[in-house]
Amino acid sequence: MTASERSRIGGDPNNDLDARRGGHQVIFRMLGSFEVIRGEEVITPSAPKLRQVLALLAIQANRVVPTRQLIDELWEEQPPPSSATTLQTYIYQLRKVLNVGDARPGIRPGPISLQTRLGGYLLGVPEESIDIRTFELLAAAGRRQLEEGQVERAAGSLRQALGLWRGSALADVSVGPVLQADLVRLNESRYSIHELRIDADLALNRHHELISELTGYTAQHPTHEGLHARLMLALYRAGRRSEALRLFQRIRSVLADELGLEPGPELQHLQRQILSAEPGPQLGPEPTETIRVSARPDPPMQLPVNVSLVGRDNQLERLVAVLRERSANEPAVVAVSGPPGVGVSAFCARAAHQVRAEFPDGQFYGSLRGRSRAAELLANFLAAVGIPTSRIPDELETRSQMFRNWTIDRKVLVLLDDVSDADIGGLLLPGGRHSAAIIGAHRRLFGRQIQATVDLRQLTVDQSIELLIDAAGRHRLQRDAGVARALGRVSKSAVGG
Repeated sequence: MTASERSRIGGDPNNDLDARRGGHQVIFRMLGSFEVIRGEEVITPSAPKLRQVLALLAIQANRVVPTRQLIDELWEEQPPPSSATTLQTYIYQLRKVLNVGDARPGIRPGPISLQTRLGGYLLGVPEESIDIRTFELLAAAGRRQLEEGQVERAAGSLRQALGLWRGSALADVSVGPVLQADLVRLNESRYSIHELRIDADLALNRHHELISELTGYTAQHPTHEGLHARLMLALYRAGRRSEALRLFQRIRSVLADELGLEPGPELQHLQRQILSAEPGPQLGPEPTETIRVSARPDPPMQLPVNVSLVGRDNQLERLVAVLRERSANEPAVVAVSGPPGVGVSAFCARAAHQVRAEFPDGQFYGSLRGRSRAAELLANFLAAVGIPTSRIPDELETRSQMFRNWTIDRKVLVLLDDVSDADIGGLLLPGGRHSAAIIGAHRRLFGRQIQATVDLRQLTVDQSIELLIDAAGRHRLQRDAGVARALGRVSKSAVGG
């Protein structure tokens, strides 16, 4: 590892923190092969399961990773009976690798710590010691600089962020469902920052330098319209107008042959600008295609009917607290799971109604069953805020981005039910830190965007009787307490009506 790389991730290995530890700072590199480095020594575990556990703890550093989540990552649907004990052994071995102990009450942990917490484990690491955090900080700085018109600085920040990548994230780690969700998010972020950096370079008239790079990317992604549009623009600005027009014809043929589609408005508008030899063609649809949101007297209010609950007070209080915090730079997202019949839908609806007043710009609801359903729900969301049907794009991802853009500075709540795939559900989440989402599912969902989880279990017999009383009336059940208790045992899997 070079000195310059060390300065970007982790700073000086002989800083004050290291002095207090009596050794070198530990650096975690995950944007490529997984590397854990202390000074000049690579201490990455060689055992596959240890690497997997440490990678998950590191990618969610400074947050408690639930024990159940770690077990699901390692063994998915079929954990062995000894899984909890085996996981404890892995944690013990990782403490030896990192040369740290468990933090004891009253003792302040060092800069690197692997702490046992209630229900899970927390890897404490300085933010600057993790390449993912450095990437996210540089990417955020680049976005902000672009918004402020500091294009030169933005291009530098974005290029520096992308320079941290050494290949696919965690390329040499065997990943399970939890890490896979994080990797999907990371890759999406990388592609997004890459496009922003190209846009910044185009704004700085670096089209000659971009042509070779974009030619390679379009060959790798023959149906990616955004990359082709950028290459067309670079070619035209470099005086290669005929090549730009031939590129349009090529992607038009590929889209028609492989997907049965015509190029989108951005590509078509750019082609028309190049055909007419306009002096300053720009990316984006024609001005007449600008989306106009019609004025609405009231915000969308789509929540299902509110219901009463029995035996869920503590869980409801916890969920509502997470929704009200919204202290991060992203929406507060809570996933609620439980087997069919325990009342996931009713619980989510109750929580949504309890906080709805805090989201005055709209409350959106949808029952999600698959990718095609996601596209339909997004179309409904966009129509509900006044976007004309003719302006709603066909592509799922484009609809998702349009919805996120609309919500970015608004306070909205999204309630999704019957979610089976966290990645698909993530496409319907709002953007910005002022919003929140509740996701209901019959199995636990994983993903970096999920900030908290609530697992619902069957009610006790006494709670089931309270549910019956709530539904039928106390006077009716008091006449035969024995029958009521029998009914409670039969119906203890029901909640919330």
